[in-house]
Formats: sequence, C-alpha cells, structure tokens
Amino acid sequence: MNIVLLVTKYTNDINNPYLTDELACELVRCGHRVTVLLTDWDRAHGKVPNIQSGQKGIQLVISQPVVISWLPKTLQLTIKWLVSPLISALKARQILRLEKPELAIAISPLVAIYGPSFLLTSKSIRRRFLIQFDFFPDAQAQLGMLTGALKIRSLRAIENYLMRRFTHIGCLSPANISYLSNNYKIPKNIDIVHLPLWSSCPTYLKESKSEVRMRLGIPLKSVVFVFGGQLVAGRGIGDVLAAARLLSISRPDFIFLFVGNGPLSKDVEAEIQSGFSNVMLLSGVKRSEYLKLLDACDVGIVCTVRNVTVPTFPSKTLDYLLTNLPILASVEASTDYGEFIENFGVGVSVLAGDLQSFIDSAIKISDTHHFSVENFANCLSAAFNIRNACNIICGDIDLKTALSSPHLRNIA
Repeated sequence: MNIVLLVTKYTNDINNPYLTDELACELVRCGHRVTVLLTDWDRAHGKVPNIQSGQKGIQLVISQPVVISWLPKTLQLTIKWLVSPLISALKARQILRLEKPELAIAISPLVAIYGPSFLLTSKSIRRRFLIQFDFFPDAQAQLGMLTGALKIRSLRAIENYLMRRFTHIGCLSPANISYLSNNYKIPKNIDIVHLPLWSSCPTYLKESKSEVRMRLGIPLKSVVFVFGGQLVAGRGIGDVLAAARLLSISRPDFIFLFVGNGPLSKDVEAEIQSGFSNVMLLSGVKRSEYLKLLDACDVGIVCTVRNVTVPTFPSKTLDYLLTNLPILASVEASTDYGEFIENFGVGVSVLAGDLQSFIDSAIKISDTHHFSVENFANCLSAAFNIRNACNIICGDIDLKTALSSPHLRNIA
C-alpha cells in the first residue's frame, strides 16, 4: 500500500528517531511504501532538495517555512504561519498525483499543516487516519499559551473542520476518546479508536551507573529523579522545583535532574543559581546518550498542571519503561494516565498540584523499590507495541485484538 505521512517533526536519523521516524520505518517493515511530507517549522530557511532519500522504502519530502526576514517580526510570523502550509500543499498535490496514496496519516495539530491536510484528505484516498496527539487549541488556551477569544474560536473551527475530513481518528487513551467525543463535532461515520503510543524499543549501549554519573557530575550515592523532555508550559516544572526545594533539607540524597530545553529552562537555572544543589540541568542530550542517562537514574518524573480538562498521555513514558525506571506521576484529574501506570505496576500517581502527596510518594518510591523489572517489559509489549499501532492505522487488525492486555481492557 502507498502511504503518505504528514508530519512537522522527523529526524531521518536512525540514531535519534522521533516517534514519527519509528512509525514510518515500521510501516515499511509491514510491506508498505511510505512518503513522508515534512513541514519543518524549525528548519532555517535555505535551499534543500525537494525530495530526499530517507531510510530504505521511505521517500522524504521537505517543505521549508517561508521567512521574509526584512519585515517586522509580527508580520514575519503571520506570513510564515499562513503561507508555509500553502507551499507544503503544492508538494502534497504532487504526491497525490504521482504516488496515488491509498492511506493518508496526519498528526495533530492540523492547523499547522492545513494545506496538505486539506488536499490529502480528499475522497480519492480511501483511508484517512488522524493521530490525535493533543487537542489544539484547547490545551494551549487552558495553559495560557494562546490568548484571544476570537483567535481561539477561529483556530478551533479550522481544526475541527479538518478533523472531519478523516475517516478514522486515533486517540491515545479512553479519556482522550471521551474528550474528543464530548468537545468536538465529529460525524458518526468517522471511527474514533484507541491508538496507544508506540515504541520500537531501540537498543542502546549500556554503561555502568557509576560511569555515567561520574561523566555527568551526578553524585554517585544520590537518588536521582529525572524529568526528561521539553521544558515548556504545562509540564509542571514549578511543582517539581517546589518539591525539590522542600526536600533539600530532609532528603539531601535526592537529586532532581532536568534533561531538555525550552523557555522554562531559565526557571531551573534560577533555582540552581539560588543555591539549591539538589537541582541539575542538562540540555542538548542525544537520544542514544539520553537512554544511557535514564539507565543511570532511579525514578522518572511525569508532571502536568492542575485545573485543565484536556487529558494528557505523556510520551516520555516510553523511554522510562525502556530503561526500567519507576514513574512518579503528578497529573491532572481528567486523565486516565495515573490509573494506567498503576494497573501495570510501573509507577505511582498523585493529583497535579498536590505537593505533599508528590513529596510523600517520592520518598516512598525511592525507599521501597517494589517494582518488578518484568512489569516494564510487559507494559511496553502489551500497551505500546509498534506493530499493533501500524495494524490499527492500516486497518489490518481490530481494536479488541490489538489491545489484548487485561490491564488495557480494564481502563478501556
């Protein structure tokens, strides 16, 4: 089957893959031919080949953002966001004409790729599958990242219109399905299915915990709580820092290690500069090194924020499971994520914003070590099997068969 995959993130690097890279490669292993259309918002403007060779069986088409540097900043951004998806649409039209795809896969938010999303959801493509990673612009508005009632309503209307052009929508959890059904206008002829996250379970060269810690300057005898991922709004950075501050005296053996980049890295740096030696920050870590680093830590942190109704299912979970890290989750009341990790016996969950429960759970999870290594492997294979994800997207397996684990049936 000829497949086109619409993305805004793709590395084309076998050593540092995104989820999108892993998905494309697995689709090829399933016998399909894949064209990846990358609308690369992060790419600096400059000449690139229209079509690049990806990994075997994958054709990578890159569409760059339009940047007119001599214009005022606001006008630059307006033109960039309005015009770039139209340029990408021209490449989508070419793919539609030459490749005649039978399956189009897109990943939300669709507003960022509205041009190719519109063209590649025509009825000439029989199966059109949307992977609903988040709920734009609801999540951004609730986090204060997007303001202006008219702007939010307009973006939501565009997003919802584009959603309705798909034949299938895959959500990351049952709570996500409920949110989509209750808050967006989705026609009854569109199948809404549970599509769990996926992992190819990449291998990595292991090192001893002491070697990794010595190389990175992490105290050898400390209990390391690691927070991996983008340091942006909605990740509960402030709550983790508050917990670190309160535990700095009672548990001097605790280290809170942030690994990543983003606007809120300045908050972490300010905490370090204030004299809190139990907080560390590492940025620019490649994926292969990141997995080694996780392997040298003790607890993985997942943290969101209180008072939001959009349910999340953090993708950083996959790497924590891969390296057998028990998860300490502080998540919003609307998600079923906490129930999920506790059902599988891979972590503990508290309500976002409940600082005392977070601290109590941090102490308990570090002192008891009651998590079985087998639980992590079982969770990965049962819940995040990439072959099952591809089969669901391609329509080669029904949902009940794919989600065969009793733990998944309990929350589905």
